[in-house]
Amino acid sequence: MINKSNDKYLEENTLNNLSEFFWVLSDRTRIKILYALSKKDMCVYELSSLLNDTQSSISHKLSILRNLGLVSFRKDGRRNIYFLSNSYTIKIINNVINFRRN
Repeated sequence: MINKSNDKYLEENTLNNLSEFFWVLSDRTRIKILYALSKKDMCVYELSSLLNDTQSSISHKLSILRNLGLVSFRKDGRRNIYFLSNSYTIKIINNVINFRRN
């Protein structure tokens, strides 16, 4: 959306947020994690098994997703169960999938 006060450019903060969001989506594994969590809440072990990646790698990528507010977690005993913080991100991913198919 174009800022009304300066119709030629987006505000710096908005540009930074967009850039950071699309940087997150530039990693295939992070996209896979988001897509998997859109189907089911999971712990690191489940995600690492599903995506055939190490728990350390999955944890690192989840940390990035959490820092941007895309993923949250709840405690279940000693495990963290991760879930999508909102439905917007997966809608964007699905829209891009549909756009690229057409």
